[in-house]
Amino acid sequence: ELQQCDQVSDLLDRLLPARKGGGAEAQKANDELDSLPEMMRFWRQGIADGRWSGSQGKVLEEVSGMLTMLLLADDEEGRDMDEEVATGKAVPELHNAFVVLSKLPKGGARPELADKSQTPAQKAGGCCGGGGGGGGGGGERG
Repeated sequence: ELQQCDQVSDLLDRLLPARKGGGAEAQKANDELDSLPEMMRFWRQGIADGRWSGSQGKVLEEVSGMLTMLLLADDEEGRDMDEEVATGKAVPELHNAFVVLSKLPKGGARPELADKSQTPAQKAGGCCGGGGGGGGGGGERG
């Protein structure tokens, strides 16, 4: 899971400048991309906490599966996610990652913050659920 976090964070670090440098069309599409780095930090904190991650089986599986789908989409032959983001093409895998990360319990790995803060998704306007589900393997990438 932590390796998957690193891989997704690297992908986001690559896509954010592509979106920002892509002009007006790029700014309109994939706006959830701006919230994903903070959401990934929140996710990493949660999975590093054994108590938290042990109590989040279903959410852990769903988020991990969707992040795997995002990484696989980036590896698809003939697909250039950087170009998609830079040209303003909606990338559904980014949206789906945002949706599942939005499902993280309020307070995440630090429940003592639950009454004092919002999750990154809530700060960003959150989402109402949905998404694609997704199974996926163990998050390994070749």
